[in-house]
Order: sequence, then structure tokens, then C-alpha cells
Amino acid sequence: MAAWFLGLLFAFETVLGAALFGLTAAEQLAALMTPTGLLGLSAQIIAALFPLVVDRKLALV
Repeated sequence: MAAWFLGLLFAFETVLGAALFGLTAAEQLAALMTPTGLLGLSAQIIAALFPLVVDRKLALV
């Protein structure tokens, strides 16, 4: 489920970047390699992992 969520985030980011800012996929990938981009990428990965944490807590209850 986390991989699915992360895939959707990347897909929406690519579509919005192209539609709103006219960025190609290569330009968006280059932007992700900057310190700011890596911080955003880290936040997206953490958000994608939330369902795993919640699922684990529910299993313990």
C-alpha cells in the first residue's frame, strides 16, 4: 500500500509540474536532486509509510 501511495504522489507531482509549470519529467527529476527537492522527497516517503505504522499499531491492540 505504501508503494502504491508513493507512486500516486509521484504521478500527481509529475502531472501538476507539467500542467502548471511546463516542466518535463527530466526537469522534475533534476529538481528532486537539490537539497530542497530531497527534503520534499523524504517527506513524501514518510507520508507513504504512515499506513504501515497505523496498521502495525492496530495489530498490537
